[in-house]
Amino acid sequence: MRMRPSSQNRSVEVRVAKARASTALGMVRTATMMPVAVILRELGVDPVQLLAEFGLDAAYLNEPENRIPLTTMGRILARSAQCTNCPHFGLLVGQRDGLPALGIVGYLLQTAPDVRTSLAMLSRYIHLHNQDSAISVARNDGFVGFQYSLRGADFEGRDHILDGAAAVVFNIMRTLCGSEWHPAEVRFAHAQPGDLEPFRRFFRAPLRFDAGATAVLFADSWLDRAPRGADPMLHQILLERLAETAPSGGDGLVAQLRNLLPELVKQRHASPAHVAKLLGIGDRTLGRRLAAAGTSYVQLREEARHAVATQLLEGTRMPAQDIADQLGYAAPTSFSRAFRRWTGMGPAQWRASKHRPSRRNDQNRGSRP
Repeated sequence: MRMRPSSQNRSVEVRVAKARASTALGMVRTATMMPVAVILRELGVDPVQLLAEFGLDAAYLNEPENRIPLTTMGRILARSAQCTNCPHFGLLVGQRDGLPALGIVGYLLQTAPDVRTSLAMLSRYIHLHNQDSAISVARNDGFVGFQYSLRGADFEGRDHILDGAAAVVFNIMRTLCGSEWHPAEVRFAHAQPGDLEPFRRFFRAPLRFDAGATAVLFADSWLDRAPRGADPMLHQILLERLAETAPSGGDGLVAQLRNLLPELVKQRHASPAHVAKLLGIGDRTLGRRLAAAGTSYVQLREEARHAVATQLLEGTRMPAQDIADQLGYAAPTSFSRAFRRWTGMGPAQWRASKHRPSRRNDQNRGSRP
């Protein structure tokens, strides 16, 4: 039986609700934050005191179905890294997360008939876990890029979240495929940290920083493998349950598109027909439902392009012309015109205005524990 929340936890929920109202980014299930208190204790920091700085207590984070703003999650990870003198704190958290942290979606992945279906289900339902994340799977030259991205521009602790996500992706693949699975390369959408050893030790694969997206690459032959725990009947039951609980109206569709489009525009797969097919509806139905929700496909695609462009300009060293090409613009001048329309300045000027030393290097210099 679930216990009634204490007055302290009710006050926490009020503070979280206020924080949600004050941020443009959405909420994330606290399941992914459950290792934080344990790691803090292991590294000699009192989690009660640290979490109190954010109006939270460890008990609130230990309930997996609670939610906190994504920006609060980032700030907690950044503060934890600072207090423990551990620049790779987000990586440590991700190492202890995996399919169980995804709740029912995690079980859905494990029971799928093959890994291809598992990853498609994760891409479709990741918004139930984190409203501002997106998963995509792209095949190229015999390899698969399992990509993870966050909607919106840079915010405090973003790099820690991305590092943790890469570790979670690694753990998900190991759970689905077994210990014989290994990545061909791991990419990070941020600058190279000062100490690479924790990353090398965990991933045991080539690492690439300043990449266009955080991604784990592996041989595409794994897509046809049946996950350990595949169960077609249970998989169908879980699908039906999710269909009953997931939002299906216009607002839900807009949320799904805001999760999917940032990755799709990077892959040049953002045509209305392609996206409608992914969602299992007709392109005319897609247009009608978006119109009923007060928006349009073109508007949401431009919003996604804007978000990806600002993230890449601020979070990586990719040249603007490469970003223009990745987003599907015919020429850098077309990208510059669009970017000026979004922000009132050109890409180079905007990047210069945002340039600053890496937050990871500023706040978290020091040796690993």
